[in-house]
Amino acid sequence: MRGEPAAHGLEPHAARRALREILEDCRVVSEPQLRRWGLDGAARQLELPYRVRTVRTRSTQPHSAVTLRFVALDPHWLQRPGREVMHWAAAAELWLMGLIPGTGGWRVVDHRSGRRARVPDAEIIHAETGDHDTAVEVDTGYAKTKVATKLEAYAAMGYTRVLWGVTVHAQVLGVAHLAAELLRTHRLSGVDRVYVRYINFWDVRDPYHDRPRCHKPMLAAILGPDPTVRIAHPFVAGALDARPWLRRPRLPRP
Repeated sequence: MRGEPAAHGLEPHAARRALREILEDCRVVSEPQLRRWGLDGAARQLELPYRVRTVRTRSTQPHSAVTLRFVALDPHWLQRPGREVMHWAAAAELWLMGLIPGTGGWRVVDHRSGRRARVPDAEIIHAETGDHDTAVEVDTGYAKTKVATKLEAYAAMGYTRVLWGVTVHAQVLGVAHLAAELLRTHRLSGVDRVYVRYINFWDVRDPYHDRPRCHKPMLAAILGPDPTVRIAHPFVAGALDARPWLRRPRLPRP
């Protein structure tokens, strides 16, 4: 019903606005994300187009295949290859968390043929200069060499920060230590910090809730000029009505 209060303290009109902002920036989200964020009611009210896809949440693990419903404002995005749709939904987890305060807008980077290994999934635009300030990457289980290649490519492109999301929880520390080593050996010239964050776009239950038996960190930060790995556990995104994206500057649409 239109007057029904949305979850997480958002009124229906605010929930619809929030969902529109997420989809304008990130293009696609999954149904489990909507339910976890309390925006499934807003999606029904907006009568959003959807498509059901089977995707691997961890690329090297066949048993990680899940069948999910994805929604978008523009049905065109739902017709793209499943890997792209999945990456957009996964990147939306990082968008929602607002891990890098004080930055500007968010922009999905389209991958042309042969360029995927050299461009990020998205970028955060600096609020004052308009430069592409932060590279955003979704890692579904990359080999160490691929991680290094991508990080070095983003440094060469002039990004000063990297926000790296991993769908394999155990990889948080591995990627973080590799990034720290690349910074120490001056292979990421111009990059002053790297954040590595576990992300989950397929579970309805809160995947970031503190679990006593889980000793894997959710978030690792590598900050210059002394590139040591700093971990945080647990790291909870927080309530929707407190998210900084409700006040994000809007980028002009192409």
